[in-house]
Amino acid sequence: MIVSIPDGLTGGDYKASSMLSSHIGSLVRQHVPFQTTKWKEVSDQVKCYVINRVLDDFQLDYDRPEDRITVTSTMNTAYKMHRNRMYQHYLVFNSKEEVRLEEARLEIEEMRARQMEYEELLVKRSEMEQTMQEHQQMMEE
Repeated sequence: MIVSIPDGLTGGDYKASSMLSSHIGSLVRQHVPFQTTKWKEVSDQVKCYVINRVLDDFQLDYDRPEDRITVTSTMNTAYKMHRNRMYQHYLVFNSKEEVRLEEARLEIEEMRARQMEYEELLVKRSEMEQTMQEHQQMMEE
């Protein structure tokens, strides 16, 4: 997709710019390790990987300062925003154990829901088999 960034600006107000920003945010969340406390501590290898993925998916002129600044500043912003969201999420809990307990509770609830769905499917299957047997008996008579 082509993204046009006007001279002197670090972003456009086009749909493509919004898609670029979302894509960069997604890549940052997937590939940047959040154990680092600052963006400048993220390895150049990871940053280059994200940049190359962006350049593969969007037509940008990375030789232009505007395009380069847009991509790197968007990566930095996405990193800080996600890190802050994670901090806010885990701030609710008093300890790591509480986090693990909450995650385990949610996983158990999900497993119970799947178990109920499975049992409902078994009942439906049994009913269908019973109906099929009744129809087959009627056909034989």
